[in-house]
Amino acid sequence: MGRVRSGLISVTFRNKPVDEVLALAVRGAIEGLEWSGDCHVPPGEIGLAREVMMKTLRARLTIASYGSFFLLGKGDREGASFDPVLDTASELQAPIVRVWAGDKPSRKTPGDEFAAMVEEARNIARKAAVRGVTIVFELHPKTYTDSPAAAVRFMKAVDDPFVRLIWAPRQGHRTEPMNHGIEELSPWIVGLRCFNRGERGERFPLAERGEDWLPNLGHFSGLIASMPLDRYAFISFVKGDSEESLLEDAGALNGWLATLRKK
Repeated sequence: MGRVRSGLISVTFRNKPVDEVLALAVRGAIEGLEWSGDCHVPPGEIGLAREVMMKTLRARLTIASYGSFFLLGKGDREGASFDPVLDTASELQAPIVRVWAGDKPSRKTPGDEFAAMVEEARNIARKAAVRGVTIVFELHPKTYTDSPAAAVRFMKAVDDPFVRLIWAPRQGHRTEPMNHGIEELSPWIVGLRCFNRGERGERFPLAERGEDWLPNLGHFSGLIASMPLDRYAFISFVKGDSEESLLEDAGALNGWLATLRKK
């Protein structure tokens, strides 16, 4: 039976070396890491990926994801430009690779560009499936999957079991419930991204929105209960980029997960 575990996206501390990120994750009782491709493990750095994989395992942590920062629509439809990303993820032994659905909002994406992204997503997913890797997109501003409706449209068009979603709260809407789209996107969600941001990008403690996060985590826990693998709720965007903020957020997240496991 799959369980929700606590995770950390390493780009949260992009200026810290790998060893310090690992030590901080251990202090916070974080269970899994997403290693980021734009700072800690760049695509194509196979030797480094192997080294980071071994260090992560020695720290008794799991590699939960590879955050590639790969953009659909910037390479070729056949997916050859994705090969270094996939090689790196495989060396890390990451089960999922996070990818962005282009760099335009859905309302500004013409139909031909949408079709090209769908084709490219299918092609990279086909390559990833051979290695047992799943491609995941995120609800993220300035990409095609910038809203639940757009994400549903994209996922239905791609229609591939090796393409899934990471759910994230809408940024800058602190007075609204943090559950937008979680119901309609349920068939594809394999992870959560956990943060608490204001309209101007201000960062606040996760614990301030416990009334939202606990039910969201409960919903996600129900989704993955029948899955064979554990899944992760990833912390990012901590207040002040500080270690203390991460430890506070990790404490809140782990506390909510402990509550759910008692039910």
